[in-house]
Amino acid sequence: MGRYLAILAAATLMACSGSDDETTDKVAGDDDDTLPGDDDDDTCGTNVLTQFPVDGETGAYFKSDVRFQLSAPDTTATITVTETGGGEISGSTSAVGNLVVWEGDDFAPNSEYTATLTYACGEATSSFTTSATGPAAGPGIVNTTYNLDIASGSWILPSPEIGGLLSGFLDVALLFMPLSADTEIVMLGALGTETGEQDVCTVTFEFPPAAFEDPFFQIASPLLTLTVADLSIDIEDLDLQGSFTPDASGIEGASLKGVIDTRPLVDLLVKGGEDTAVCELVATFGVSCTDCGGGEEFCLEVWVDNITAEATSNPPLVVVTEEDVAANGTCL
Repeated sequence: MGRYLAILAAATLMACSGSDDETTDKVAGDDDDTLPGDDDDDTCGTNVLTQFPVDGETGAYFKSDVRFQLSAPDTTATITVTETGGGEISGSTSAVGNLVVWEGDDFAPNSEYTATLTYACGEATSSFTTSATGPAAGPGIVNTTYNLDIASGSWILPSPEIGGLLSGFLDVALLFMPLSADTEIVMLGALGTETGEQDVCTVTFEFPPAAFEDPFFQIASPLLTLTVADLSIDIEDLDLQGSFTPDASGIEGASLKGVIDTRPLVDLLVKGGEDTAVCELVATFGVSCTDCGGGEEFCLEVWVDNITAEATSNPPLVVVTEEDVAANGTCL
C-alpha cells in the first residue's frame, strides 16, 4: 500500500506540473483571465495548461501536430497555424477531452510558424521553428542501431499524468535497426540493457515490411512484447513512426501507439494485488480501462509522442531466437 500511495502522489504531482516538452501558459494578453467583452469581470473558468510545440521551440518536428491542453473541455476551440511571412497552413482541429489538437500539412524544415488557439476565454499563441529534418536520410540508416527511450516521450494517452506512472513501468530501452530501406523499410527490434547494448537474453523481433518515404516511416505490428522485471507486457496494435535526421544520427518525431493489458503490471504496483488494481488507480484520474477483446475491461490505449531516439555506436543487432537464449549459459 505504501508503494501505491507513493506512486499516486508522484503521478498527481506530474498532473499539476505538466510534461517535460510542454509549458504552462496563461491566455495571451489577459491578466485577469476574463472573458472577452465581459463587463462584469467574471473569472474565466478555462485556462491553457500546456501547449506543444512550446513557445520558442527551435527544433520542432516537420510532421508535428499542434496541441493545447485546457483545464476544461471547450468544443468551440479552434487552432490555426501560419508561416512567418506566409499564409495559413491547411489543417483541421479536433478535441479529445480537454486536449485541442491541430493536424495538417507538413511544415517546411528550418521555418518559423505561429499557432493560435481561439477558445471561450480568448486566444493563446505558440511560435516555433522547425528543425532541419525533412530531406532524405539516405542509405546511412541501414544497419545503424537506434535507441528508442520510451521514458523520454510525452504521454498523450491515457493522459499525461497516467503516462508519468506508466513510464516508470515501461522504462526499458528499445533498440531498432533498419535491415533495408528503399521503397519499403524492414526493421529488426531488440530490448537493450541498462548500458544501451543489445540484451542477448531476450528474443529479437522483426517488423513486417512497411512503406518508406525517406525519411519518414510508419510501421504497424499486431504485437510487441516487452520484458520488464521478469514480466511480459504485450503492446497490441502497435504503431511506430518517425523520421530519420538528414545525417542519420537520430529519429525525430518518434511516436508509439498501441493497447496494453494492465494485468501484468499489477505486481509492479501492488505485489499479489487484484487484477483490477491498475484500472482502479487510473480511475482516480478519470480514465477508464477498456475491453481487451474478450469482454474484460483491463486494457488501456497508449500514445507516447516526441520520443528521443538516438543512433548508437554499438555493433549491428543480431537475431536472437528462443533456442539461442536457452543455449546461452549467462541467461538466468
